[in-house]
Amino acid sequence: SLFTSNVPGGLRLDECTETIQTAIHAVLRASFSPEGYQKVLGCCLTNGFLGHLVNGSNVLNEHSYNFRLFSTPSVTKPWGYTFFGHHLCIAVVFFGKRMVIGPTFMGAEPDRIDEGPHTGLRLFKQEEMLSLRLMQSLPAELQERATLSKSVDGSSLPEDRWNPFDERHLGGARQDNRIVP
Repeated sequence: SLFTSNVPGGLRLDECTETIQTAIHAVLRASFSPEGYQKVLGCCLTNGFLGHLVNGSNVLNEHSYNFRLFSTPSVTKPWGYTFFGHHLCIAVVFFGKRMVIGPTFMGAEPDRIDEGPHTGLRLFKQEEMLSLRLMQSLPAELQERATLSKSVDGSSLPEDRWNPFDERHLGGARQDNRIVP
């Protein structure tokens, strides 16, 4: 099978041939709506742009993602896959005619591409505007309760919200057993 791998983390796309990369993207495209696939692809392209910005394309590129297949694709037996890397983590499970996507994480840093072949790509404008409208719709006292900090710098955050290594993350690298209230 194209996707068979003895590597515990699955297939790393930037270590695969273009044929395998294309096949994996075909699985992704078939699993999502056209808009959903464009969001997944946009996360990959934005990761490539970040690698360009920080001169780290060896680690941050549009193919620096792992694809891991669980079981053999079937119309009668359960199977699934994960596709994961920086700012993108997708788990998909199939069983007969049923498909479940989740848990899923999608992010972008930066949130828009302003130079190069993908200039103008911005992934989360709609989500950003919806969350802003939600916050603005709350009464002042609920806005105050929902606001964790007036700024994102370390000095404005409560002590338990700032870590010198992971900044605002409550959990992160080397914190697998951290207890987060």
